[in-house]
Amino acid sequence: MTLRQMKYFMSVCKTNNLTKSARELFISQPTLSVSMKELEREVGVMLFHREGTRLTLTDAGRTLSEEISAVLEQYDRMERLISSGRLERDYVRFGFSTVVGNYAAPVICRSFLDSHPDLRVRITQDSGSNLLWQLERKQLDVVLTGANYGNKPRWAGKFDTMIFNETDMVYCVSAESPIAGKDTITMEEIAKNPVIMPDKTFPVSEMLEKLFLNEGYPLNIILRSPQLFTIERFIATGVAGGFLPSKACIGNTMLVPIYCEKLKESQPVKIGLYWNRDSEMHDSVRLFLSSAKEASRAM
Repeated sequence: MTLRQMKYFMSVCKTNNLTKSARELFISQPTLSVSMKELEREVGVMLFHREGTRLTLTDAGRTLSEEISAVLEQYDRMERLISSGRLERDYVRFGFSTVVGNYAAPVICRSFLDSHPDLRVRITQDSGSNLLWQLERKQLDVVLTGANYGNKPRWAGKFDTMIFNETDMVYCVSAESPIAGKDTITMEEIAKNPVIMPDKTFPVSEMLEKLFLNEGYPLNIILRSPQLFTIERFIATGVAGGFLPSKACIGNTMLVPIYCEKLKESQPVKIGLYWNRDSEMHDSVRLFLSSAKEASRAM
């Protein structure tokens, strides 16, 4: 089946008349009639009911028209892409780490898509180390994760970076917890209660555990999770306390953050964007980075 046949077929579907379609297509009516008969022979079923000069679709014809409509829509999209000069890439492969990127990543993506509705974002959520591993192998274009990775020997000097935001981790309990009314809490008090932690693959988890160990208060960790939502739910239902980015608590009436002076001293955790040093960077990636920089000013 050729592109020309598909366009001819869709025209007849619209007009239900060979003469009208031939006029719209600037071809002769016999030529169009032959083309439709050849198409029916090719697919092996009748596509039209013929009532005088009027043609109506059979069930098979309706099914084929839906499929061809999707193909032509994709074809038109490809032509628009070619004419826009963005043939090389119309999407960005973006990865973000669960804990530090949970608030910023959606804001960045929304800003980019609002500014460039003809482009797309393919999103991956994982730990920072896994994301940077994919970035190094050019499986991702841009990664949002903790800025501290840039200082680690494994990644030092490998990527271009933009340090543009920061977050702080706060200790949270359920709104129904007996200590929810406290204004402040000590590290010793936190360590006496069960705690939900981010998975060990997240540097912020390592940072918090070391902070408590150095003060002589090892944490009573009952669960580690790579998903921020899971941590939130366990805290909100009162299973344990836990550590969350402060912005994750905004608007969640089921969570109550309690100020800990020592914990505050270790903050904030800086967030950064990472991308490969590549002189042949796709335009879509350049636009994404520019959009991210603009979005960061509103965060």
